[in-house]
Amino acid sequence: MKSLAHTGDSGEERARWLSVRSRLIPRVGAAAVLPVVLGLFVVVGCTSSDSTATGEAAADTARSAAAAAADTSTDTLSLDALADTLAPAEAARYAYHGRDRHGKDGPLAKIGYDLARLYFAYRAHQRRASGQPFASPGGVSVTGGGRVVVDATARRDSRQLRADLDALGLEGGATAGPIVSGRLPIEALAEAAALESLRSLRPSVAMTQ
Repeated sequence: MKSLAHTGDSGEERARWLSVRSRLIPRVGAAAVLPVVLGLFVVVGCTSSDSTATGEAAADTARSAAAAAADTSTDTLSLDALADTLAPAEAARYAYHGRDRHGKDGPLAKIGYDLARLYFAYRAHQRRASGQPFASPGGVSVTGGGRVVVDATARRDSRQLRADLDALGLEGGATAGPIVSGRLPIEALAEAAALESLRSLRPSVAMTQ
C-alpha cells in the first residue's frame, strides 16, 4: 500500500509540476522574447535615426552645392580682380570670352577682344604711373587724353546710344544710321560694354586703316 501511495503521490507531484511548468513557460518565453523585441526596436530606432541624420546631412550638402553652382552660374567676372591679378592680354581673354575662355559671354564681350585688351593695358599703365607715354597694344588708334576712336552699333535706337555715350564722355560724336562714332575715354570702355542700348563697339575702321 505504501508503494502504491508513494506512486500516487509521485503522480500527483508530477501533475502539479507539469501544471506549474505549463504556466511558467509562456512567462519565461515572454520574458526572454521581450528584451529581444525591445532590442530590435532600439536597433531599428537607432538605424532610423542614423539614416535620418545621414539623409539630412546629404540634403544640406546638396543644397550647399546647388547654392555654390547657382553663385558660379550668375557670377560676373570682376574687372578689378582681373586687372589686379593678370596681364592685360590674359585679363582681356577672360573679360571677352568669359570663364571658359571659349565663348563670348564675358563682361566686355560687346566691345571685342582688342578694346578689352586696350582697356586693361591702359589700367596697367595708369597703375604704374611711370610718366612714360601710353603705348597702345594691337595697333588700336588712341588720341591724346586717353581716348580711343570707336564705332558703336546701336541695339535699337541710335539716338539713345548716342546719348548714353555722350554721358560717358564721347567727343566728336557723329551718327550714321545705327552707327555712332567718336572719341571715347578708354576708362569708359567697361561702362560702355554694359550699356543696354549698345549692340557692339569696335575700334574705328577709318582711323585704323
